[in-house]
Amino acid sequence: VQKAAEGFVKDSLQPEDRVAIFKSSDNAEVSFTNDRPKLLAAIGALRVHPAENASKATQCPRITGYEAYLIANRLDAEVLNIVAERLLDCMCPRPRDPDVCPKLEELKNIVEGDAKSVWQVQQDASQHVFAALDFAVHALQTMPGRRVLVLSSSGFLSGDLERDMDRVIDDALHGGVVINALSAKGLYADSPDGNL
Repeated sequence: VQKAAEGFVKDSLQPEDRVAIFKSSDNAEVSFTNDRPKLLAAIGALRVHPAENASKATQCPRITGYEAYLIANRLDAEVLNIVAERLLDCMCPRPRDPDVCPKLEELKNIVEGDAKSVWQVQQDASQHVFAALDFAVHALQTMPGRRVLVLSSSGFLSGDLERDMDRVIDDALHGGVVINALSAKGLYADSPDGNL
């Protein structure tokens, strides 16, 4: 993403273009410029800040953000069963002694609690991204000429935040701001046990 942004500034930035680099993790003032060295320095200073996941890679079982969303909002009972089975595997590896191992039904309450915690972290991170996008759209609405916002992100769960997402999209449409998305996730694979 940095290489692409640097290439744009070096090769495609026109004298009448104004660009601002901002991060959703920073609420600093957004100032638009066509000063190439300043823009290249800002791009070079960008660092990845992965969203925190309450379910750490070492936690067994690891609950993905999407699984947490489904479980916490009671949208898919089968996912709850699968994660409870994974928890049982963590607590009581096979071959299991039924007299010692907890019952699967008992573990579902633990999984639901963990899922709610994971989903809350994901939801907070997504709301933060929507707030930053809303801020950027409002800043761009005041600018003359064509207004384009390029969002570079590894993605986020919107889940039950459709209203926030719709508000940002509606504000962009009414303000004449085009939002383009650029995936920064790259090649990605996730497995239930965290071993990739």
